[in-house]
Amino acid sequence: MVGRKRKAGRRYKSGQRVQEKGITPAQVAATMPHRAGLPADRRHDQKAESPLGALNLIGAISVVQYDAGLKYRDIVRRYRAVIDSPNPNPATISLDRISAGGRLPLSPEEAKRRTEEYCRAFECIRGYGPRVIVKTVVIYEKPLQAGDLSDLRTGLDALAEHFGLTRTRKSALRK
Repeated sequence: MVGRKRKAGRRYKSGQRVQEKGITPAQVAATMPHRAGLPADRRHDQKAESPLGALNLIGAISVVQYDAGLKYRDIVRRYRAVIDSPNPNPATISLDRISAGGRLPLSPEEAKRRTEEYCRAFECIRGYGPRVIVKTVVIYEKPLQAGDLSDLRTGLDALAEHFGLTRTRKSALRK
């Protein structure tokens, strides 16, 4: 019987071809330049995608500080929707402004709630330095500059306290 020829390559005893292994996501992550400063066993972690997560992975900030940063980032994003501010880290840019996405208009009550939530979180960070560094690293996702770690920790600690993420605050359920 004549048919087409087998593809070249290694085979199992059964005659089936051995599948070549492709590139794994961990191998792709290891080649990304913004992950180069991390230990090799942590480069594939999802947290390594942002400067805040990378600082958590290397132990420069705690998990509580990382969580406070994420919560603050989400509050800022919701507030930016109120004031219709452009995203500082857009996934894609619509050059024609047609496909910019249609957000549903917010009710005045929801807009006020988001604004007040943002203002309370912003005001809990004391000092110009911590406010600027938290905004730079958490919101704009820029790498931390040398000497700024102390201000970042101070700002994230204030946010963690504000959000009730620390163990020093009593639970609302306790009397």
